[in-house]
Amino acid sequence: MKSAGFSPIRVARSATALYVPSRNIGERLALDYAGIDFTILPDGRVFVFEANATMLVHYERDDGPLKHKNGHVQRIVDAFEQMMIRRSLSHAGPRDLRRHTEST
Repeated sequence: MKSAGFSPIRVARSATALYVPSRNIGERLALDYAGIDFTILPDGRVFVFEANATMLVHYERDDGPLKHKNGHVQRIVDAFEQMMIRRSLSHAGPRDLRRHTEST
């Protein structure tokens, strides 16, 4: 039986191939936060299942087969938190801004 593994070169090419389409999808959705669910096909093409504003992002069990996703999930959580902080500060009055800068 032939292995279904991906070579680093094929994955790198796929990541490059995904960059422009994912930017275009993001621009068309015109949202601050959205998700794109996709897979990389064995021939290196990218297949998009869905793109929407309600993408579920969650941590996997530390001993589970998808534990490798947790680092990526953490980056998403961190970016979302920073976006929320920027948004809340951009709508805050001077008193709110002073309170935030004193607490950080």
